[in-house]
Amino acid sequence: MCCSPCNHCSYCLSGRENLCAEVRLTGYQMDGDFAEYTVADQWFCLL
Repeated sequence: MCCSPCNHCSYCLSGRENLCAEVRLTGYQMDGDFAEYTVADQWFCLL
């Protein structure tokens, strides 16, 4: 799930990277692995 945690805060050091304030998550801040294959109704897409 995590792409780039900071690796130095207490959350990262305890194995809870998803709680890191600086983490970039796949599918949220970064495109997911299958982003180019995703299908969505046009009403949910930005034009």
